[in-house]
Amino acid sequence: MKNTKSLDQLKTQYYGEVGTPERDRIERELEALQIGFKLRSARERQSLTQEEVARRINKKRL
Repeated sequence: MKNTKSLDQLKTQYYGEVGTPERDRIERELEALQIGFKLRSARERQSLTQEEVARRINKKRL
């Protein structure tokens, strides 16, 4: 049997325990990435370009 690890175990191994500065940084980055994927998915389901979304929310496209 292979020695499999959960995602949390791997994050602890490579980035430290929950609450440490490095772990907090990686958790924030992962959360931002998840939000980005959700926004892109929603935009694509509506067949909108980034420019169209930016115009609808009155922001410049980055």
